[in-house]
Amino acid sequence: MGLEQIDSFMRALGGSESGNSNDPNLKNHSGSGATGPFQIMPSNWVPWAREAGVNPNDKSVSNQTRVAKYKMEQYYKQFGSWDAVAVAWYAGPGHVAEYRRNPQSSTFTRPQSFGGDPYPSIATYASGIVSKMGGASAPDPQYQAAAPPQQPAATRGSKTPIPSDA
Repeated sequence: MGLEQIDSFMRALGGSESGNSNDPNLKNHSGSGATGPFQIMPSNWVPWAREAGVNPNDKSVSNQTRVAKYKMEQYYKQFGSWDAVAVAWYAGPGHVAEYRRNPQSSTFTRPQSFGGDPYPSIATYASGIVSKMGGASAPDPQYQAAAPPQQPAATRGSKTPIPSDA
């Protein structure tokens, strides 16, 4: 499974995040501020929209999809597997290396919560996305080797908080 699986990944991720909603204003019920079909955090929208060449003032579903696809492609090229992209989206790209070293760590296996609402563990989320795609996600050596520097935690893509001991 390579980058050509992006549409399958996006359907799986959108299904998990919003039930593949077409509501650009759909808000996460936890109060995190994440919105839209892919539940993009407000702090990420403007910089990601600019990176993707999208007007940050236009939060239409088509623009949210373009921005999400841009980030997912970027993560895939950085990490080389869809499970790693799911981890980056849900927990932030800074967690992927540790996830690969020790996926059974409590950081990745304990359930998450935000605003009192329960969310799946990072490992459960990532495996669920890959399962919805219909298969395993072995690293793609074409992309895995050329990883750009990791982004700071402030640019995380997820609505899910990461424990401070992560």
